[in-house]
Amino acid sequence: QEIPEGMAKDGYDLSALFFNDAPLDVLRENVVVRGSGEMYGYRKGDWKIVSDGKRDNPGYKLYDLSSDPQESNDLSTKYPDLKAELENELKAHLEIIL
Repeated sequence: QEIPEGMAKDGYDLSALFFNDAPLDVLRENVVVRGSGEMYGYRKGDWKIVSDGKRDNPGYKLYDLSSDPQESNDLSTKYPDLKAELENELKAHLEIIL
């Protein structure tokens, strides 16, 4: 499959870590993950937004992974602007890959 203009393959060459004990100097600023069914998550820094898996009009939960790595405290109502920002970024990524 051809990669669209402005996009790149998802991956990094980590062989130097295994063969040369070189430090990893490549960190992702954001990551899209897929759960079961239509559930998707998007992590940006310490923040993660997770969809509820509904195809039409999905709901989203927002977590601060620095203080809640178990994702047990939904902060979407406390930080609605951040929730909207991450939701829009996730949707933009999904439009490209789906």
